[in-house]
Amino acid sequence: MIVLLILLFLFGPPLSAQQLHPQTAAEEVIDLNQFPLFIHSGFSLDYTKSSFSPTGKGWLGVSPSGDGKRSVRIIDYPEYSKHSFLSLRTNKIEEFSYLIPFFITSKQYLSFTSQPNGYLGLHLASIGDNWEVYLNGILIRSEIHRNLQGNITAHRNYRDVLIPFSVDLVRSGLNSLVFRIVGDPANPMVGLNSSDPYRIAPLDFLKTQVNDIVDVILSLIYIFVGFYILLISFLNPYDNQNRTFGLFMLVLGIYFLARVPSVYQLISDSEVLFKLELVSLFSILPAAIRFLNDLTPWTTKEKRISYMIYIIYGALIMLVILFPPALGHDLVIIWSFISLFTMLYIYGYLLLYKLFTSMQGLIPVSSETQNNKKRAEILQIFKVMRDTPIGNVFIGLSILIFTAIIHAFTSIVVKKNLVLSRYSLIIFTIGTVIVIARRYKNLFQMLSDASSQLEAQITTLNKTKLEAEYKELAYRRIFDGTADPMIFIDQQLIIQDYNRAASILFNTDSPQNTDFIALLGQFTPTQTIRRSDITEIINKLLLIDRPFDLDAQLELSKGTVQKWTLRFEKFKSDESFLFCIRFYLANPIYNAENCKKTKGTFVIENTLAAAESISNKIASFLYCFLPDHEISIIWAALREMIINAIKHGNVNIGKVRIKYLITPKKALIQITDQGMGFDHLSILEKIKKGEQEFLKRHQGIYLALAAFDKVVYNSTGNQVTLKKVISYKDAHYAKNRYV
Repeated sequence: MIVLLILLFLFGPPLSAQQLHPQTAAEEVIDLNQFPLFIHSGFSLDYTKSSFSPTGKGWLGVSPSGDGKRSVRIIDYPEYSKHSFLSLRTNKIEEFSYLIPFFITSKQYLSFTSQPNGYLGLHLASIGDNWEVYLNGILIRSEIHRNLQGNITAHRNYRDVLIPFSVDLVRSGLNSLVFRIVGDPANPMVGLNSSDPYRIAPLDFLKTQVNDIVDVILSLIYIFVGFYILLISFLNPYDNQNRTFGLFMLVLGIYFLARVPSVYQLISDSEVLFKLELVSLFSILPAAIRFLNDLTPWTTKEKRISYMIYIIYGALIMLVILFPPALGHDLVIIWSFISLFTMLYIYGYLLLYKLFTSMQGLIPVSSETQNNKKRAEILQIFKVMRDTPIGNVFIGLSILIFTAIIHAFTSIVVKKNLVLSRYSLIIFTIGTVIVIARRYKNLFQMLSDASSQLEAQITTLNKTKLEAEYKELAYRRIFDGTADPMIFIDQQLIIQDYNRAASILFNTDSPQNTDFIALLGQFTPTQTIRRSDITEIINKLLLIDRPFDLDAQLELSKGTVQKWTLRFEKFKSDESFLFCIRFYLANPIYNAENCKKTKGTFVIENTLAAAESISNKIASFLYCFLPDHEISIIWAALREMIINAIKHGNVNIGKVRIKYLITPKKALIQITDQGMGFDHLSILEKIKKGEQEFLKRHQGIYLALAAFDKVVYNSTGNQVTLKKVISYKDAHYAKNRYV
């Protein structure tokens, strides 16, 4: 019963679109194979016009397909084909036009326009090499990749292409679909190189049809199992069976993966993918032979035949790698004939002959009646098939070879992308794993443990990646949002990066890739910054990992020379170092207007750059009243409290409100987030006790208690008020210092 269900699954009639999706009626699917197709050498935008009629000179007509299956490749038409069998010549790239005039009935149009998302889709079984698609004169997809000389720089022979477009592009009545095909006329992949389906239908319906997630998962399972068994086998140098089986599984998985449409996301150039597909295809049978030879002892005759097969298939693989795809197409034909004899050798000798040889010694000689003797022999045959490695492999490989023949026939003759062998491989894989499990009872446990470890490692890697991305994003926001001008230079003093503040400071849109000394030379009237000074600092940074300062006078506005401090820091970038230069105004000048009452409100988004900017802004108002060391502590505490409101209060969702009032007598700052609050009373109590755990986790509160005279939370815990008392002595001292 199980075998019958498997055969029905593999070879039963496919369900129709109406059976799979009863909500999608047949009239909603336009089969383009049911309309005539016209081919012309060359391309003109005039062809894309809906009113264009392909009746001019040079048009070749292709009749509609009676069975709904039609492939239209350039090599199939003598008028255009330049293909010669086993030719190594590469032809000049040419352009061709495919035109399909198709008709939409009023009922179909009404159904299309009622689609909820307003989108239809064009499903192409395959198309290559470079191409564009126009619907009623509008370009809906372009995969043209050519250089100035007209040569193709990236090949795009794709399977199961789904092109979405707005329903507004179609109309009731006559429509036109134009394909611009670019490629070598000898290349078998140029044109519509599979037979079906080519259709237009609602996008949601097509998405359910063009879904290769199962194929991708199966292919990755085969690759993983093959790679993992290979890895296990290398721990034991005498474990040839596992090693060759792992190799066989690996090449099969790579072959199937190379045929699924999703692989184009990893390998976009189809010529590379085509070669990978053929290399893996040509490696399957040699790997199978080696695996079967390792099941039983080799004879001298088997070794000679096997090595001869390895040489033949190895030569085919080298030709595929070294020469154009047109030759690869011819090599597939040669491979199909060679593989017939190879499979006869595999199936007839390595399997059947050795299987019957094994049975002869296992089937007992009985004195029972003829009927009972036959029954006993049949039972013993089933037992041999079930309990011996060669019997298990015979069952699995029989199913695999049968479906592989169907796959090869549909791909080459019918030109359909059926890969039934990837499903039958499940049966073969299960059977072969049972063989291995008979010898290694802990194999499944090892596979399970390895899978769990791999899953844990993948989870860790994903978490690390997300953390790195978040940190990089946070750094970029701080870098671009900080008020301090910052410039990154390399060891040759060439500017590699800069922030907005640096661009504003030096009044230039793009100082990148310019010499740092040349940039500063425009703004140093009274003090020349020498290259040797900066080179010396960089050499020190390479040896000592701490910041170094350099004083300079810059005239950034006419007639105003100010003293600046340039702080140099070292950063690792790939295999080299970059050096960050941060510009500080060494002696800010404040007038009496800056030293009066100041108040305001800021509402900021949840970004570290905003926290940095607001902290700098509010701290700058205190320069008139407090010494530098106190302002530094206040700035650090204020920044940490705003970041706490962003990360822990809002949990990165919502906004933060900051109100401030600064007078010569006091500074009041109130920070409010939109979160649920927290138990601040217990945390403040533990902080007072000096518990080290809370010192690490609540640095913001520690800094706030150190910087301000009062730190008061509301009852909820989502609002904190910070108060700093400014004595007359402090204010008088600070004010006299600057004025």
